[in-house]
Order: sequence, then C-alpha cells, then structure tokens
Amino acid sequence: MRRLARRHPTPSPLTGPLEWPVDHPVTGRRGPDRRVAGTAWRRVIADLTRAILIDMSVRALFPILSTRDLPRLVEFYERAFGAKVVYRFPGDDGDAYVSLAIGPASLGIGHDSEMAEPVATGDRAALWFYVDDVDASVAAARSAGAAEVSPPADMPWGERVAQIRDPDGHLLNLGRSPDGQG
Repeated sequence: MRRLARRHPTPSPLTGPLEWPVDHPVTGRRGPDRRVAGTAWRRVIADLTRAILIDMSVRALFPILSTRDLPRLVEFYERAFGAKVVYRFPGDDGDAYVSLAIGPASLGIGHDSEMAEPVATGDRAALWFYVDDVDASVAAARSAGAAEVSPPADMPWGERVAQIRDPDGHLLNLGRSPDGQG
C-alpha cells in the first residue's frame, strides 16, 4: 500500500516543492523513489543552472592587447588618447599587465615576450574609438608613434572615420558619429 507523498524539506526555489513518495512502489522500502528522485534532481540542477546563468550576465566587456614592449605601448595610449593607468599587475621584469581607462572605456595590455612580430595585414580584430575630433586624434596618435592607414574621411552613413595602427600594428578605427555622441 502506497502512503501519501510528503514534501521534500528543501524545495527548489524556482519550481516549488518536490513531491517524493514515502514507500517505493515496487520494493516497498521506505524512502524516496529513485525514479522520482532522479527526475527531481534533474529539476533542481536545471533550476540552479538557470539561476547561475541569470547571475552571470555580461556586465562589462573590454579588449586586452598583447605586446612584447608593454611600457612603450602604455605610453602610446597615454600620449595619443589620454589614457590613465588604473591597475598594474607586476611581473618578474616590470609589469605583466596594465589596465587603462580611456574616457569611460577600459583597455587591457599584457606583456608577452614570446609573441610573434606585429602583423600588418590579416587583422582578426580592431579597436574602434569614438572621439570628439577625428582629425586632432589622428594627429595626436601620429605624434605618439601611430602609422596612418586611412586619413580622416566623411563616410556615406554620416560618420567621419580614420584608421591608424598603434606601434605594435593593432588596427585602430577613429570615428565621430553624425550627432557627435559616439
């Protein structure tokens, strides 16, 4: 004879209480039915997974560049864009990583003494900077050591855009939106 189900003492926070029978329907042993318990655990795991995924939403995103010469690249971004160092992680021979604030944006630069030489073509990623004055920003970047790829030009969609490369060859797009809001 099967007894009434009792509520499990730790209900799932997202789906409510779990119902487990007191006696197993085949063996008659007291305790949760393994088939029901297995289903219940799958529900609990699914609920926890959903809760974790909700809590792990993206809150910020920033690029991290790699370089053989960290001090030189940090100085370039300081001089060209007014970057401020907000975090340094020391390594064996100077900094291993530096985080920069460039206006409201963040840029990380890591030291990698074994990285390949800079690549001038075949870019897999590029940085886009919205700036107040594209022409002045290109001039500042060039004086800080950037190479001009495409001079400032007005685009059909209304933005003014230029392309440069930092001293390590990373492609940087400088743009100003038509409304100036970036």
